[in-house]
Amino acid sequence: MADEHEAIIQERREWRAARRAERQAAAEELAEVRERVELVESVTTACLAAVGYHRPKRYRWRRARMIQIEHDTGDLIREASDLVKAIYDAPKPAAAGPSMARLREIARLSPAAVVGATNGDLFRFSMGLVTRALTTNPKTGRRSPLGISIEARLMEVLTSLTGDNPSPALRLAAESATYAYLEHWLSNLSAAMARADDEAIHPALDRRQTFTQRRFLRALSTVEEIQALTRPKRIAMEI
Repeated sequence: MADEHEAIIQERREWRAARRAERQAAAEELAEVRERVELVESVTTACLAAVGYHRPKRYRWRRARMIQIEHDTGDLIREASDLVKAIYDAPKPAAAGPSMARLREIARLSPAAVVGATNGDLFRFSMGLVTRALTTNPKTGRRSPLGISIEARLMEVLTSLTGDNPSPALRLAAESATYAYLEHWLSNLSAAMARADDEAIHPALDRRQTFTQRRFLRALSTVEEIQALTRPKRIAMEI
């Protein structure tokens, strides 16, 4: 009797352990599915918002009734450029008030117009700072085509990651990956220059090399995930 009772208890323990393992596996699978659903929703929201749709109070998506649809984007870009010049040329801060107010209105109508007029594209602004620093020597003032070639290489990397018609999410992820590639390249260049001068690589530089490589690989992984989510799925059909 004692042996049978112990066998029953052991069987119940194994059954409970199996049930716990099944629940744990189901919970992990559900968490992964939820994470993918959230990523798909964020990509979908960004794409629909970029082409002029909105979703009031989480109802169905609707075409946004925005004033910029009635305006010519070229006219807004030219007006934004003129306003930026007037703001910089204003003799006093108060004199630039009307121009600043109109520039805010244009920013609501067409953000791209203001970004282009003010050089507000953070990616291009950062790339421009780096390439200008590499093009002109601050001590001698001599110019070198190195900065131009590096800028061309970065744009080549960005184009290869985004493709012809990227979504807003893919564009942002590709820009982050390109900047991470530049940062990793600069850290490797600093280490190579230290080796050329027979100097020991500083531990901080060694850690930066590892950190920038890890961030670059994570950025590439994010680009691959977004591309996989936005890639059309193939459906097999039986004939």
